[in-house]
Amino acid sequence: MNILNPEKVSRLRGSIQQYTIRAFLRGLLQGVLQTRAQKLPSYADCVKMINDIFPDSKTHVSSLKNSKRTVFESNIIPINRNTTKWISQLCMIFDVDVDLALERLRIKQSDGLDRLSERVLSAFVVALIKAQEQDIAGFNRLTISQQPMSTIMVKLQEILNDHPTRLDLRVLMGSTFLAHQIPSTPQTRKLLDSLLRSVPTDYKQSKASGETTSDKAHWKNCKGVIFEEPPKIKPRRNPAQLKCLKSFVQAVAQSHVYGNPYKSDKELYQKLYKFGMNRTLYYQLKKSKFTAHTLLDDAQNKKTLKDLCKATDLGNHFEMVQDLLLENKTSPIGK
Repeated sequence: MNILNPEKVSRLRGSIQQYTIRAFLRGLLQGVLQTRAQKLPSYADCVKMINDIFPDSKTHVSSLKNSKRTVFESNIIPINRNTTKWISQLCMIFDVDVDLALERLRIKQSDGLDRLSERVLSAFVVALIKAQEQDIAGFNRLTISQQPMSTIMVKLQEILNDHPTRLDLRVLMGSTFLAHQIPSTPQTRKLLDSLLRSVPTDYKQSKASGETTSDKAHWKNCKGVIFEEPPKIKPRRNPAQLKCLKSFVQAVAQSHVYGNPYKSDKELYQKLYKFGMNRTLYYQLKKSKFTAHTLLDDAQNKKTLKDLCKATDLGNHFEMVQDLLLENKTSPIGK
């Protein structure tokens, strides 16, 4: 997912400049952005030309090879003076039509941030402005939040320019920060990661301990205060229910139950957190030997299995699960 334009799938790794260069190279090497030159230089020469103009781009021959096979996506670059300048410079290097490149690469005005993303951006901006005044965990330890307000406002204006938005910085200055208001989703987490990377990251020494730490050490607390707190679920401790849970997980994880809709183990065991499942126990059960018909055929076990099937979207397979796990009255186990 592209955090600047959530409907896109490319990831923002590194700086905005590196992201812009990668997007341009994908278009160039896949023929979307046509060069007027008779042929492109060798990969090594291309890398040299890019790194001469963009010393911090960290472009390698492998970058070009990856660009040739990575799917090209249009309109994923944020609109601002810097990205326009970088795209123009790349067009000059490779003799590409600037207007065409800008049209294909930059986010269209109508593709701006959606409402949820604007909430993340708003919460981030207010948290930085009010970090010291409201003593906001994580943000109050960031070096930038301890700078004069004029310095903070200049940096925030740059951030808003990089993310097409309707937010007004003057309005946000008068807002009060409210913690735990944003749902934690892949989209919101990636956007907040991008915003945290966009502020200067400095190292500072603690006066008390003398230890040197980075602003990055406080990012986890920043995320914790922005996002909604996960519900606290007390795992079930009933021994009979736990035995049901273990047998159920073995059957599903080891594919004894047909129709398992989960593509990953994580997706499955997270559905069972409230029943007492955890990652370590899950993988132990997945590797252990499975034995069928080990559960008593009583009302309580049937109810527990039905709840487990419902929680894991396997309700249509309840009969199969029940026949597989409950003791067989005609077997020696049932006598």
